[in-house]
Amino acid sequence: MKNQAIPIREYMRFTPKELLDVYRTDTKVVFEDNEIIFMTHKEIIHTRYILDLLVPYPEVKITSGYAISRYYTNGIFTSKTINKCYEFILQDIVENVFKVKNDFSQLSNLQKHMFDILNVIYNDIGCEHINYSTSTNILDYVEIQSDERLLSAIDVVREKRDVDSINNAYDVLDNILTNDPNYKHNAIAKAYVGGMVNPNQIKQLLGPRGYVTEIDGSLFKYPIASSFTLGLSNMYDMAIESRSGAKALFLSNKAVQDSEYLARELQLVTMVVQHLEMTDCGNKEYVSWYVRPATDESKGDLHNLVGKRYLDENTNTEKIIGSNDTHLIGTSIKLRSAIKCKLKNSKHICSACFGELSYGIHDHSNLGHYCTSTVTQKITQSILSTKHLTSSATTNSIKLEGDAVKFFTIKEKNGIAFRANVLGKKQSKMYIIITQQEAFGIKDIVNVKDIPKIEATRVSRIESLNIVIETRAGRESYIIPIKDGGKYGSFTHKFLEYIVTNGYKLDDNDRYIIDVSNWTYAAPIIVMPELEFSFLELAKNVKALLKRIKISKGTKSVETPETMLQKLFDMLNSKLDINIALLEVMIYAFTIKSYETKNFELARGVREQEIVGITDIMPNRSLGGLYAWEYVVKSITNSSSFRKFHRVNHPLDVMVKPNEVLAEEVYKKGQ
Repeated sequence: MKNQAIPIREYMRFTPKELLDVYRTDTKVVFEDNEIIFMTHKEIIHTRYILDLLVPYPEVKITSGYAISRYYTNGIFTSKTINKCYEFILQDIVENVFKVKNDFSQLSNLQKHMFDILNVIYNDIGCEHINYSTSTNILDYVEIQSDERLLSAIDVVREKRDVDSINNAYDVLDNILTNDPNYKHNAIAKAYVGGMVNPNQIKQLLGPRGYVTEIDGSLFKYPIASSFTLGLSNMYDMAIESRSGAKALFLSNKAVQDSEYLARELQLVTMVVQHLEMTDCGNKEYVSWYVRPATDESKGDLHNLVGKRYLDENTNTEKIIGSNDTHLIGTSIKLRSAIKCKLKNSKHICSACFGELSYGIHDHSNLGHYCTSTVTQKITQSILSTKHLTSSATTNSIKLEGDAVKFFTIKEKNGIAFRANVLGKKQSKMYIIITQQEAFGIKDIVNVKDIPKIEATRVSRIESLNIVIETRAGRESYIIPIKDGGKYGSFTHKFLEYIVTNGYKLDDNDRYIIDVSNWTYAAPIIVMPELEFSFLELAKNVKALLKRIKISKGTKSVETPETMLQKLFDMLNSKLDINIALLEVMIYAFTIKSYETKNFELARGVREQEIVGITDIMPNRSLGGLYAWEYVVKSITNSSSFRKFHRVNHPLDVMVKPNEVLAEEVYKKGQ
């Protein structure tokens, strides 16, 4: 019958190429979960290509989750569509075949099959049917640019020349491209809605260019109000935009060299974490993690925790974090972490500690190298694309104004400390009053014995403080603004320890009252984040974080793996989207058993893990890794290079002792 839905299995009788060449019918399709979906012939053909993955697994039901249209972005097929569909299929086969049989031997074949199908789709559809491709021309841009709403918003930028008017023009442009039905067939609007173009590039092309920075990051005084489509009509605009081009040239040379050298260093360190085992080590030592909510400045933590296991303390069972687990936002969870993996081989990580991303790691991959290269390639690519990824620049600085100057001073570059003459006055009391929303982690740290293991910026997010002074003469109260632009303050480790020791009270409005009358330290009580304005600064910050990690009194690292993980996660995800599983492996590679005894083996099976930087790890681990690092001649001629210490085998040891390494590999294969 004409309107009868066709079972999805009917299409399996034909090869994908046969459907591509002859099938031109839109119809209803019934899937094996009894859901009926109306599909165009193009959707049927794409779905059939992907269904080839199920040929080796006839027991798997072809549910409606296999319909390609489920993975559109705003109703449009995009470059991410097939990958999203693959994600569903991979999880479906893992859950219903591999886990049921407890056999993951075919995982690598499935991964190869996915890769092959993508190539076939590209060759069959992309190359042979080029006449179906969509292109753009200047008229598509002119149609949007001529919209009176956008032109009016740009005129306001010319008049006011401030950040608010620029952001308003971007909002107007976004609304036009996203919501106006008059432009639903415009190629630029379709690409924008479908996520096929970078939104900041479109902002440059059709909206105000905005503020531009010099090579050194300094901000030019006035923004460019015009767009690239309208053209740069005066000498000032053309001159400062040319500096943007100079910055791009600089970044594509020296900056990329620095970024790639950092990538090489990190890869040499992390290659020691060699393999992912598809097993469960039984680890019950969790990492405490506060799942931050989304803000105007960040997307929050949840989407970068997806696939990780956490302990549901209500049922005392481990669960996998999904993108819809919004009930975790704003709570502290016990996270299963690769840092704490208990496998006997310290150079291996189990799939349970790594998380669901395990099913996307090829069996032959060096896990540490894979995780690091995935992260560093994003940094380098972002540096290359800085000119296109940044629409309007911003600057950041720490300032104290008004009443804040009476009580505080700037210390240690980004810290806020009490002035020396403020505290300790006789016959007076001073209190800090802060809302529970801003000091959200205070309750969680009261029973924590080792405060330095908590990243301080994850305990509080301070917009303002209420300073209250009580004397015989009466009570004075001051509101001290802390938030500076997009930056929020956080209590320091030292001050958190003070709170734990001295306690706090709650007032009638359920705000924390902290008595600071006994605070006698010159150290800052609040730290402000040093937000980078560019991907070049991001790369520099990552290098500064991991190159040299402080050692206290020459015997122990100041940082802990937990705090370093939190810092690296926050730093990278201020600009990028990096799943925490990758960062855990990287941080684990930096752990050692004991700096005092020069035991630089990976810190597994010890009571307390220590962590050191690149400059300590490279000379004290593998000679193969050391020779591939830097100062080769110095290393070879230094007798200490040949002292045994507690050296860790490294994949590059084959350069130093090829016969021994090859013999060991042959022995392993024979076992």
